[in-house]
Amino acid sequence: MEIRRLNDNEIDQVIELGEFAFQGNFSKEDRDDIRSRIEPSNIWGAFEGERLASKVSMLPMNVYVQGVAMKACGITGVSTWPEHRRGGLVRTLIKHALTDMVEKGQTLSLLDPFSVGYYRKFGWELYCDHSTAVFTSKEQFPKPSKNGTGSFDHVTKEDWQRLQDVYQQLATRYTGMINRDEWWWLNRKFNHFTKTYRAIIYVDQHGEDRGYLFYKIKENELIVPEFVALNEEAYEQLWRFIADHDSMAETIKMRQLSQTPWQFYLDNPQVKEERKPFFMARIVDAQRFLEQFPFQLEDGESMTFAITDEFAEWNNGSYYVERTHVETLADPRHDAITVDIRTLVPLLFRYIDLSILRERGQLSISDDTAQLLERAIPKYKPNLLDAF
Repeated sequence: MEIRRLNDNEIDQVIELGEFAFQGNFSKEDRDDIRSRIEPSNIWGAFEGERLASKVSMLPMNVYVQGVAMKACGITGVSTWPEHRRGGLVRTLIKHALTDMVEKGQTLSLLDPFSVGYYRKFGWELYCDHSTAVFTSKEQFPKPSKNGTGSFDHVTKEDWQRLQDVYQQLATRYTGMINRDEWWWLNRKFNHFTKTYRAIIYVDQHGEDRGYLFYKIKENELIVPEFVALNEEAYEQLWRFIADHDSMAETIKMRQLSQTPWQFYLDNPQVKEERKPFFMARIVDAQRFLEQFPFQLEDGESMTFAITDEFAEWNNGSYYVERTHVETLADPRHDAITVDIRTLVPLLFRYIDLSILRERGQLSISDDTAQLLERAIPKYKPNLLDAF
């Protein structure tokens, strides 16, 4: 079996395998759209002769981690023909992909798991939840109102920069959010598969864009996959916009940022919330990650991480962290924080409290160092509005 990057003339094999593995039924228009967005050099494949047996696709991006934009890479489209499954091909391809990321300076990797346990074997760990508000009757809907202080603009892909300016202000408030660019807006948010959604920007009385949403109505259900409000006024006015669709919808499904008190703002807060674990992240290069992570340390304060990584062995080692630099140590200090590469993600993303990880035995840390680390991790909570 040959392991290598794909060539331009092998794109149709990628589409064929993806359609089978993810049970799609692509039209010619679907295939043309997918083909236009595939970069073969970002796909690692296992070949039996000239036939693609298994593949792993890489999606370069930047991700905000505690206020810092880090170079990252998504893993997506992982698939294998049934006759080649359970032969270790995906494991081999993921190892090649991670090595590729290190060489490109990509510090972090994200993925949407088909199986959390499967990807934990390779060092990924959960870092955020997916939360959806489900309004099952009109009695639960927000009430229509004539009280409006601004206006709403229907926008298209040509207006991506306006959407980006609003999104960027929200994304920097969280950890794990993608730092979108023009390519992301035009290829991920406005593409053939999302063309049924309308995009609406809320403009306040001063002419400033302060929020937006994407939505569609299908079979009397109003679906909102993205709702962004920068302040209370925008939040209330976007809810008002949704309420004005009461004659068209019987139910509403609305994506919410997790760990936000959205029910508190409803007149009838007895609305169902569907919440589930969502994306996973992996630290690809431990030293580079720790060098970029904004630990809130004072001059003279330090800590040491003794990190184990069973899959990406280059991360194994002890890392001495001060406010302005990180260095590797030949031997761990006696007061080192002993932790595996997976646990660092929920710890430093503030997805799981340090005290819980400690109680479960997922990190070994002294009381004094635990107090220092708790203070040193910034307070940005994890979220993600994208999927791939």
